[in-house]
Amino acid sequence: MSELPLSGIRVLDISWIIAGPTSTRYLAAMGAEVIKVEPYGGNSTRQIGPFYKGQKSPDTSLFFWQYNRGKTSIILDLHQQEDRDYLCALVASSDVFLNSTPSKELEEIGVSIDMLLERNPTLIVARMSPFGDHGPWADFKGSDLVHLALGG
Repeated sequence: MSELPLSGIRVLDISWIIAGPTSTRYLAAMGAEVIKVEPYGGNSTRQIGPFYKGQKSPDTSLFFWQYNRGKTSIILDLHQQEDRDYLCALVASSDVFLNSTPSKELEEIGVSIDMLLERNPTLIVARMSPFGDHGPWADFKGSDLVHLALGG
């Protein structure tokens, strides 16, 4: 069997609904090692149904499974210095960092793009947000349903 095109590439995925997890799901399908960073209690999308065999739990969300298959999940509380240090260690050995958290959320807890690039100058940093990081809608949340409604 031939090697997949992205074998040997490590991606850190700090994202939620929908574009971020979809993008990294495709990268995983092409062979990248994708590490999904979740907060304590798990990513909020673990609470979205339907649920396997109708039993609601963070580990049975078919929605979460769909968007995160092929990934490894880790739990980090980025408000804690020890967990931020662990994230920085992961960054040092990663190729891609995908972030779709709300605007400036990571910077407010001490994780800046400049800091990540100091740890790994060749890191590819990808930022996804529903309405961009600047402008009148920058702080609005979005989802596929919101964008479908806006599109008419």
